[in-house]
Amino acid sequence: MSRRFLLHYYIDFHDEDDALFCSFLEESEQICDQVEQFAQIEPKSNQGKLLLQPRFVCFMVKNHSSRTFRSMPDPQVMFYLMDTKQDPDYMRRFRHEIAHWPWRRLHNEAPPLFQEGIAVYAELMSEPSADVSDFLTGSSLDVKEVPPLCDMALTENFLGA
Repeated sequence: MSRRFLLHYYIDFHDEDDALFCSFLEESEQICDQVEQFAQIEPKSNQGKLLLQPRFVCFMVKNHSSRTFRSMPDPQVMFYLMDTKQDPDYMRRFRHEIAHWPWRRLHNEAPPLFQEGIAVYAELMSEPSADVSDFLTGSSLDVKEVPPLCDMALTENFLGA
């Protein structure tokens, strides 16, 4: 357990990657800090502070399988069936799920395209080494013209988009 996460894990298939759980909570906290900073997730009221308090409950099963998947049946709960050999980039996938989490708590559900778009964008761009020019290669979008995500969520058109 850490400040933001409650991790339940089971190792079904033992190998050298079992040690990942020793640092998983610390890495998850760092990722959450990066995502919140990137997405400018900052509570603007006491209610917002309360919404950010509950821990993210993660159920993880490390196994040996050709199929890995992540599911968030509830905004506070994630189930992750992972095989570190099939999916060595599992922390990037976890970053994607973390990106959903603070956004949903503060702004509720968004239209699916927007919800996934935010998570994909944060997954790629919230890492300290991320370069926006790599993300926008070939795009005519002027990043300076895009308002902060939190400002877009606070408009009347947000849920109708």
